[in-house]
Amino acid sequence: MSKVTVNGKDSWEFEQSATKLLIDGVTNDAVVEPISDTQLMVKPGGGARQFVIDIIEVDHEAKKAVLSIGSSRYEVDLKSELDQLLEKMGMGAGAGALQRKVKAPMPGLVIDVMVSPGQEVQKDEPILILEAMKMENVIKAPRDGAIKAVGVEKGAAIEKNALLIEFES
Repeated sequence: MSKVTVNGKDSWEFEQSATKLLIDGVTNDAVVEPISDTQLMVKPGGGARQFVIDIIEVDHEAKKAVLSIGSSRYEVDLKSELDQLLEKMGMGAGAGALQRKVKAPMPGLVIDVMVSPGQEVQKDEPILILEAMKMENVIKAPRDGAIKAVGVEKGAAIEKNALLIEFES
């Protein structure tokens, strides 16, 4: 089930098949069909009037959209089951922007530390190499920022969730 939040307030779970729309466990006969790249036609069941949704803006990475129905404008957040699970684990979209601590995703051996305290790094820049199960895993910076502390040394054996790198706030 996907979770939808509209204008930061209303939220419900939904699932859509080719012929049915399931919202909060209630089956609706509504069908949503694309008209063009910027419009959707909603055909509610029960003889209700059809309406058009204009797609004003879409941010696929953030899973957000701005929609318009008539003169009303709606900001919509859409989260799949995977997005909801990742968010619950603290790994949702945008989590890296606030993340101050980089922890080991698995036990392993630190092969290389590529940063030092005070160093400025860019998002996705390699900061550490961790060997686990005979594979080298490059750990990348979750955000832009300055390194506050390095919690491990080259050659150290570490456990899962060990503090690797800490960013300035």
